[in-house]
Amino acid sequence: MPSRGARVAKVARLLGVGLYDWQRLVVDVALEHENGIPRYRDVTLTVPRQQGKSTLLLCVLVDAMLAGRIHAVYAAQNRLGGRSRLFDEWWPRIAGSPLRSRFQLRRATGAEGLLCTNGSRMTLLSSEISAAHGETLDLVLLDEVWAYADDRLEQACRPATITRPGAQFWVTSTAGHGSSTFLRGKVDAGRLAASTGLGGAYFEWSAADDADPTDAATWYGCMPQLGRTVQEDVIRADLGSMRLSEFRRGYLNQWPDASFEGWRLITEEQWNAVETDESWMP
Repeated sequence: MPSRGARVAKVARLLGVGLYDWQRLVVDVALEHENGIPRYRDVTLTVPRQQGKSTLLLCVLVDAMLAGRIHAVYAAQNRLGGRSRLFDEWWPRIAGSPLRSRFQLRRATGAEGLLCTNGSRMTLLSSEISAAHGETLDLVLLDEVWAYADDRLEQACRPATITRPGAQFWVTSTAGHGSSTFLRGKVDAGRLAASTGLGGAYFEWSAADDADPTDAATWYGCMPQLGRTVQEDVIRADLGSMRLSEFRRGYLNQWPDASFEGWRLITEEQWNAVETDESWMP
């Protein structure tokens, strides 16, 4: 099946970033299409921190905006995070590339976004319940969704795509906390879809729940950029200074409730099964 992956890779080169193997895998699969209609309407990507997922989203966005007149929206963990990514990371990439003449940055507070000479536009998505109402959307990019406590942004945006057969809905993040119910639902659904072959495109790089977090082999198994843009000695230093639960979440992409932390010699089930003699207590 044809894919727009090669086109996104070309855009990445123009932006001066290129695509690593894992990023090329994602776009090659996620952007498969038939007669221009995406094979997958939904794409979910979960990967450890600082592996390049937000840069990948930029390449997907720029390619889509250049390919035809579309309306895209982007949201990060909050509006300030989205504004910072657009102004401090994405726009400098575009402005320093051969694509500069095709794009314009819109800085007005509340209307921040990108405009393309062909009429395409990208706007930052508000977290308000009314976000995207009255709009028609072709591409929705929800990033850092571990911070989303509910599905209000999806519920606001998804109806705005139903008249656009070529629309796609991207969700990307690192593993979250107990309150990250929106992301957890996407992960559970994605894992089920991957095991059954049904559903959208789902990509996950994470360590097994019982993997040794101190073993470099564990890191290499789940951090696709380790040894490239991320160095082993930095990860080892952070292991010694971070709370283990946060190290697992941020660097191994593990969920806290799946962690074996505290039960490595005696399992929780074994501990609970022990009959405690309390006769000695006063």
